[in-house]
Amino acid sequence: MELYQHNKDAYEKVQAMFGHENRVAVVHATGTGKSFIALQWLYANRDKKCLFLAPTYEIIDQLELHMASQGLNIKDFPNLVCDIYSSLAHMSDEELKNIHFNNIVLEEFHRCGAKVWGECVNTILKNNSDAKVLGLSATPIRYLDHQKNMADELFYGNVASEISLSDAIADGILPMPTYISAAYSFNEDIERIQNKIDKMQNSDDKAICQQQLEEAKRNLEAASGLPEIFEKHILNRTGKYIVFCRDYEHMFKMMQEAKDWLKNVNANVDQYVVYSGQGRDVNQRNLANFEAANNNHLKLLFSIEMLNEGVHVKDIDGVVMLRPTCSPIIYLQQLGRALSVGHNQHPVIFDIVNNINDHKIIYDVYDTVQKKITESGNQCTNHRVDLSEFRIIDELKSSSEFIKALDDMLDKDTLLASKYEKIVQDVIKFKQQYGRMPSHHKNDFEKKLYWSFYDNKEFFTMGQIELLKSHGINAFREGKPERIEKYILKLIKWVNAHNGVMPSRYSDDSSERKLYWKFKSYKKCFTEKQLKLMENHNIKIIPETRTEKMERLVSELITWADANNGVMPSRKSDAAGKKLYWCFKDNKEYFSVEQAKLLESHGIKMVKESRVERIEKLVLELTAWMDSHDRKKPSKHSSDPDERKIAYRFQDNKEYFTLEQKQRLIAVGMPAKSFEKRSKVIINPQDANRTLKQKPKTDDKTDDKDSGVSQ
Repeated sequence: MELYQHNKDAYEKVQAMFGHENRVAVVHATGTGKSFIALQWLYANRDKKCLFLAPTYEIIDQLELHMASQGLNIKDFPNLVCDIYSSLAHMSDEELKNIHFNNIVLEEFHRCGAKVWGECVNTILKNNSDAKVLGLSATPIRYLDHQKNMADELFYGNVASEISLSDAIADGILPMPTYISAAYSFNEDIERIQNKIDKMQNSDDKAICQQQLEEAKRNLEAASGLPEIFEKHILNRTGKYIVFCRDYEHMFKMMQEAKDWLKNVNANVDQYVVYSGQGRDVNQRNLANFEAANNNHLKLLFSIEMLNEGVHVKDIDGVVMLRPTCSPIIYLQQLGRALSVGHNQHPVIFDIVNNINDHKIIYDVYDTVQKKITESGNQCTNHRVDLSEFRIIDELKSSSEFIKALDDMLDKDTLLASKYEKIVQDVIKFKQQYGRMPSHHKNDFEKKLYWSFYDNKEFFTMGQIELLKSHGINAFREGKPERIEKYILKLIKWVNAHNGVMPSRYSDDSSERKLYWKFKSYKKCFTEKQLKLMENHNIKIIPETRTEKMERLVSELITWADANNGVMPSRKSDAAGKKLYWCFKDNKEYFSVEQAKLLESHGIKMVKESRVERIEKLVLELTAWMDSHDRKKPSKHSSDPDERKIAYRFQDNKEYFTLEQKQRLIAVGMPAKSFEKRSKVIINPQDANRTLKQKPKTDDKTDDKDSGVSQ
């Protein structure tokens, strides 16, 4: 394969490290083409079973495009399986344990730090301990997850090659960017500050702050607006730009406003959209159309939570950041969409939401590039680089600093005093109206007032505390020892009333569940005197051993099964059955072989049937049904509940049928089109004036929290 020199060097280091290690990572800055290293490795091992895992299907599509660029296609990799991390979460433990491969690629491996994905990947790695594992990432540090380094977590620090963003720019691998910081979000900042001023109680302080805010507004009005900024810095007036948005509603608004911002650049603006809500096929088509566009119009590709990582669009002239983020990873990923080896030689980044104020990374990159170029005598391995091409332009720096200073002053002084006074008055008013304190178990209004009171009461003045006391409100709750003492008395009373039985977390009674969880919370804090008191009332503090617990559980399950004709307890059973069901679910992996056999002899099944068995059973049921109903397909709208049931089961599982099973069903009369996926209603991204009654959901949950899906 044709690799750039830096990737060729990295590949050789990977091969050398695999000589004595099974897990190897490559940490290269975004845009340097590290996916080609994985492709080279997969091609060299195409005779072995290989698994390629990535966070999105778009990265898998990009891999196939890389194959095409090398004169290859997916058929040249007969033993390669590609999938996304989230699909692992839908597999059972048994299915994950049955995944066996010789080579595994973890693309964007920092995403494996998310709880659900991480557990699934670790299960696969544990059951493929002899497999060679290659990890690729530009940002292995999970900044919002206690600075966890996934290169250490997954690859034991085995990093074969590392190229930072600064190194890539200084060495001429990536182009020198122009970074423009503008201030579209100042309107929101001013509105927020105005709301703070309006809530101030002291009239003199309020007048001073209002005067300063008006001065800031005059400065902003005198400064250049977005149309002038875009006109000044967009050099290619028929170029292509990626626009990152927060969510669908925000994107729809930005698509309408963008034409006004860019009217001085080009009167004709073509808009394309990619986001998860419109489906993979539509996204692929829109992305391909955007890349292929070659007219005299300005081209904008609007994106929600897509293209952040692993996907590089051809011939990009720059990016427009309209999504504020506190995540350094997402910030670098958005920045990196404009930086790609072998592409545009001088991209431009428009930071319209002042991400630069939260992330000083771009300044650090500039300083490091400057230092490296100076130390190397302004030479890189391939050609002379010119630092003057790397520019950071802050169009509204003085105004932004003024706004921030005013905001900080309000937060630290006047606003806080007003905030505490308002909390005191609101709590007194609530007590007078309802005769009680607000509760965190009630509606949203009460929850908010409850937490405002308890989170801020330590800042109340003595005068405010006395005022609260005069209305029968104690600002300071009883201490933990007093709460534990009260709880023990309540627990003893409950146990005595229930014949010595401890409260259960499986009960339908919320007060019983509350007693249980408080016991779990407090039991490490009990004094010796309290322990003796509870032991006198048969309250056991030391839990039974696992062996004792499993023996007891086996006995209870057999008793239940015998009393219910072999039927297992379920979530819909009574309280005792529900408790037994969850105990069984939570502990069945700890049963011994003898215990498992004993349970199965009483009709208690330990292992559910697999998906393959379930689908084959469904095929046989469908075949029998259609044979007995003149080759008629079962309908979801039938008055017969059995027909509706089998129709819905077919609808929910048809994507899992094998080709052979589909042919068997077609042979008995099932229409072939029944196996096609139903297409979703597609919104024409060109129709910017269309108002949607229902907005699709976005997957904007990856601000490095990765949602089981988190970062």
